[in-house]
Amino acid sequence: MFKRLRRFYFRGLLLFGIVLLIPAAVFRNHVYWTLSISGQERNPFRRAAWDHRVFGEKEILVRIRDNLADPAYAETAIRDGDAPFWLRRHSAEVKIAFVEGLGFLREDASAREALRRLLDDPSVSVRPEIAVALANHRDPADAPRLEALLDAGVSGALRTAAARALGILGSPRSIPRLEAGTKDASEAVARASIKALSMFDRNADAARILVAAFQGRSPGIRADALLAASLLVSAGSLPREALEGFVREGRARLEDPDADVRREAIAFLGSLKDEASIPAIVRIYALRDPTLEGTAAQAIAGMGPAALPALREIFSSAPAVLRREAAWLVGRIVHPGAIELLLDLLHDSDPYV
Repeated sequence: MFKRLRRFYFRGLLLFGIVLLIPAAVFRNHVYWTLSISGQERNPFRRAAWDHRVFGEKEILVRIRDNLADPAYAETAIRDGDAPFWLRRHSAEVKIAFVEGLGFLREDASAREALRRLLDDPSVSVRPEIAVALANHRDPADAPRLEALLDAGVSGALRTAAARALGILGSPRSIPRLEAGTKDASEAVARASIKALSMFDRNADAARILVAAFQGRSPGIRADALLAASLLVSAGSLPREALEGFVREGRARLEDPDADVRREAIAFLGSLKDEASIPAIVRIYALRDPTLEGTAAQAIAGMGPAALPALREIFSSAPAVLRREAAWLVGRIVHPGAIELLLDLLHDSDPYV
């Protein structure tokens, strides 16, 4: 009896194992087969159909973007929005994935022509992304087409993207059009035009326009102009006149009513190591405004020994809490004068200083 039960037990265990192993083997082969098919399939949507059995929706969009091989099919998909049923609710994301894929095909003239046709078609819904993708091809012949999109009759999103695209393209002929964009009634277009000008390295005209933008009508425009000037200065040498204009307007922005603009001005002057602005920056630091204090401290430390006289004044009149923080700031300046000042602070009336 016992032997018979043991025989049935092992037979049942064997049968159970077979039932489990067969689906596992089939599934494994199915996965390998799916990956093999998806790697050979040139039709992006059909490839996505196979991939969906293994990958998620986001991974599919990335694979469409990075493995695009057929510009003609991409153009059709962008126009029609044709997609597998599980991606139809994400039709905009699918179209953008195809557009970005066309932007990556910089050596493919047919991809560039497809982007031009799509950009010229008002019925296409993802034209802002198309403008940026076309600019990534870096063909100066596309400058007039992109400049035309900055006209007031075009949608705000498309005009903003066109300004950004002109910056990526980097054609000097577009600078006058971007100058007009910095004064556009739409703040988004004006700020995009300012950021685009920061991409024109060593260009005196771009620097001149940014100097004027320091006095822009809104805090966002003024802050973006300061940031763009920082990028332009860090990219290389500029004419002396342009650099002096940056410094002059940057100092004036230290008194701006908007805290974000003052912060960008502090960072900008600190990057230039403008010693004439040290007293004003130290005064801002002494106010202990949490939105400005860190940027001011970084700018002062970056000035080096030139900031020591202004810091010494803090120790003669500031409250103990500020003197403690200033002592830490002096410690960041690597110079014999800083060591001498720290030795003097050993005799401060506050033991924590």
